[in-house]
Amino acid sequence: MKKGKIVFFKQKTAYEISACLVGSEMCIRDRSVGCIFAEMLSRTVIFPGKNPLDQLDRIIVVLGTPNKEDLKFIQSEFALTYIKNLPKRDKPDWKQFIPEANPRAYDLLDKMLTFNPEKRISIDECLNHPYLEDCRNKESEEKVDYKPFDWTFDSQNLGIEEIRQYIYNDC
Repeated sequence: MKKGKIVFFKQKTAYEISACLVGSEMCIRDRSVGCIFAEMLSRTVIFPGKNPLDQLDRIIVVLGTPNKEDLKFIQSEFALTYIKNLPKRDKPDWKQFIPEANPRAYDLLDKMLTFNPEKRISIDECLNHPYLEDCRNKESEEKVDYKPFDWTFDSQNLGIEEIRQYIYNDC
């Protein structure tokens, strides 16, 4: 690397690691929100993997072994073989992990953390879930058109002076 050049790397969150391992970035945001919700309820990390495979193991311990249909979205042959070779696990009751939560919270968690992203509840559906009915004020909400974030700027090789100029312009 040339001196004076700064290279930026996109960081994957712990919630995105397993999605990347199986070759699907589909609905990462929705699953991440589900993980954060579970952690708020349990006051602990829900899938504390040491590495992507360990995290995948922990996901299956909590969500149970996915069926054949739920494995169809997986694009990585390695991940697919790995999951198929794990011991079969039934989905445990949420009370085992989060003993004192509201039954509606368990239902919302089930829908937010469904293994197959095609079957997972959307953010709008989450907001309309009965668990959130008492803390939502629909009249005060504004609908925002979602546009995927454009990361093309991230591929620029900027020098220190150029970065300083961007920061100066933003201030």
